[in-house]
Amino acid sequence: MSIFCPDCGGAIPEDGACLDHFNLMIVWEWEHQLYDVHHLMVLSYYLQHPHLYSREGLEGALELLRRFIIKGEYVFDVREELRPSVQQNKRNYPVTARPDNIGAYAYPVTWTMSAADVVAAGVSAYTERIYAWADSLVGSLRAAGILDY
Repeated sequence: MSIFCPDCGGAIPEDGACLDHFNLMIVWEWEHQLYDVHHLMVLSYYLQHPHLYSREGLEGALELLRRFIIKGEYVFDVREELRPSVQQNKRNYPVTARPDNIGAYAYPVTWTMSAADVVAAGVSAYTERIYAWADSLVGSLRAAGILDY
């Protein structure tokens, strides 16, 4: 019997959790030096598991997805621009969820791809699949009425 993640809909390993896919991708990045898509991998996983973000963190993550995928901005340029305003001692909000501040979407989202799909394609297709995953998030979030451009 297959078990699926209630957040992203991806298949969950037997006796495991969806987080196992995330952790495996981290290992692949380290072992195969696939760091150039790390930002998209983390962003994609967390956007599909919005309860890991605070409300403000989720809004910020959606803006990053817009900038990286829709606008095609380069991650290091965005990081440099945002650095002064997002440092922990400068921010006045948490990025990660707190008991009284948990990110959630206003509308249900039907995801068409998940971390399980990236892992199933194997490490040789990793970079390509990460970009495809991030692109699929844009489509799913637009279809749900969460992204308007």
